[in-house]
Amino acid sequence: MGLHWPVIYLARWLVRSWPKLFEEQQWPLPGWYRNARDVCNGLDNRLLEIEDALEHSGGNEDDPDAFAEVRDAFVSTHALAAGAAGGLLPDLYFARDGGRVSIAMGGGKSHPNTWFPFLERGERDVPVALFVDAVRGVVGWVLERIGTIEHPVCNEDRAELRDWLEKLDSPLAAEAALLGYVGIDEARLHETCKTLAGEPIVDDVPYDELSEVLLNPFESPAAAPSGTAG
Repeated sequence: MGLHWPVIYLARWLVRSWPKLFEEQQWPLPGWYRNARDVCNGLDNRLLEIEDALEHSGGNEDDPDAFAEVRDAFVSTHALAAGAAGGLLPDLYFARDGGRVSIAMGGGKSHPNTWFPFLERGERDVPVALFVDAVRGVVGWVLERIGTIEHPVCNEDRAELRDWLEKLDSPLAAEAALLGYVGIDEARLHETCKTLAGEPIVDDVPYDELSEVLLNPFESPAAAPSGTAG
């Protein structure tokens, strides 16, 4: 039996989820977690606890609607099913921590014959560079496939995918990944460091001058890598 699924949905999800999926590297829930699957399960359990407490005690220490928004936002950017648009995809979760990306399989089975032997014990760590190369390949392949289709939707997709690919190995991408790794956003950093005057951190700085700092995407495991993993 053949299965046809429009991969454009996956490319859109990867590109639009990238700031949360790859750049920001903090869990939305206190505790020690290795992967996004366990975080999603923890968010579900915590939401049930909040709703149960509200129902039985009338307590309003945590707003269930606000917490549900946090849960939904994390799931939408870390669970592969969020990019499936109803298509048949494995129940996989992605999360980055420094130089590794955790790929974890959830408990749900999209098909009884779905099996991934490389996911030992339901989880596998892969190097960041390998993950980025895989995503780059998917997005680049989709961009090539829609390159000759004249349609307003395809025009928007081409612009979005092309912009993402061009930024992937730039100093701006490295800056975003580093700030996400340390848990501070650009606005807060610029507010604290008035001398930056709102300019990009590494604006117009040659790569060779960045070799001793963590802002070089060609050197730092905390920043966005480039090149082919091997």
